Amino acid sequence: MKKNLYNLSKRVVDLAKRKNLTISTAESFTGGYIAKSLTDIPGCSNVLVAGLVTYMIKAKEKFLGVKDETINTYTVVSKEVVCEMALGALNTTGSDIAIATTGYAGPGDDPETGKFFIGIAFREGGAIRTIYKEFYIDNTREFIRETATKIALEKVYKIINGGLK
Repeated sequence: MKKNLYNLSKRVVDLAKRKNLTISTAESFTGGYIAKSLTDIPGCSNVLVAGLVTYMIKAKEKFLGVKDETINTYTVVSKEVVCEMALGALNTTGSDIAIATTGYAGPGDDPETGKFFIGIAFREGGAIRTIYKEFYIDNTREFIRETATKIALEKVYKIINGGLK
């Protein structure tokens, strides 16, 4: 999957450069994997504004503006939190697109292991739009994190390419 991830990252960076768009990330359980995948591509400095790894709750609150009330009401691994993370990254960095992740990569006996959310905030015609999706993968920690990275980049590619309506 590593070669496929490299090729996907290259497609995202190349298309974003052609469309003069910038990207930022706000990652929790992926731990910077998305930003790392983008920075593997030469020329990424024209695309990636910032990559924030906000692993602890206090980092999500301080750097992304995630509300304590949101976390207490919905838990840190929720659509509400991932959307606040994406919006926070978009506003903090001034990028055109912000990708956020939150989840439980495991390992462990926790029934929530493998559950994660990807949220993307982006500027569209003077407005800001936010999308999210929940996933569940029963596999190893590394596989879950790598798969989440791939899914996030696929979704960003579709957004940049005009594929989400």
